[in-house]
Amino acid sequence: MNIRSINGGYLHNPPHPQVISHCLLLQEDGHSALIDTGIGLLDIRQGRIAPDIARARGFQFVEANTVAAQLAAGEPAVNPDHLILTHADPDHAGGVSDFPGAVVHMSTEEYKALASGHYRYIPAQFSDDVRWELYSEGTDTWFGLEARRLRLPFASAVFLIPLFGHTEGHCGVAIETDEGWILQAGDAIFLEAELLTNDHPVSALSAGAATDNKRRLRSLDVLRRLHREQPHIRILTYHDPTGWKLP
Repeated sequence: MNIRSINGGYLHNPPHPQVISHCLLLQEDGHSALIDTGIGLLDIRQGRIAPDIARARGFQFVEANTVAAQLAAGEPAVNPDHLILTHADPDHAGGVSDFPGAVVHMSTEEYKALASGHYRYIPAQFSDDVRWELYSEGTDTWFGLEARRLRLPFASAVFLIPLFGHTEGHCGVAIETDEGWILQAGDAIFLEAELLTNDHPVSALSAGAATDNKRRLRSLDVLRRLHREQPHIRILTYHDPTGWKLP
């Protein structure tokens, strides 16, 4: 398994600091999967995100910063076969339409929230012919937590780990590597500082962005326990701009 960090776009809403969109490209045996997709090309070209929402969340619309533009410019260019969404918020799902034909993997709970027309999602980011692969509660576990193994063409295991609260079906993504496990925690934490303290100013922002803050806090407790008891697991966030890149 080769894993590459990609910043899929900046968000900046002063006085808050500028943050990133930490996507992960997984490659193994000639196949590839992208965890979260950042700001999409069509978000920029077609204005799919309403101006008031874009201003409120601080979307920075620069085509060269999109994952699609970066992968197309690489040597060799990469076109992922699979897209894995921690959840369907617009800064995570904007690039889905940039990779037509890719299978999109997501929790059943999050898909139901998206299909219900919840205000936080942007339906235009998802075409009618998206190839969905959905995951409900299963029998697998990962360090004592519910785990839903993704149906991917990899020998290495990749799991959705329910971390509900930020959205109805928000999940982290656990990735097996030769060096140990990586957990992309998505928006279950905005900054790594949340693993250590309740007093960081970002805690109020995390609470305000949650669909269910009580469930978000339970998920945060899960991550803090993992951080204490399983220090070999590398826990990543989606938005923290400090120390985000994998080697």
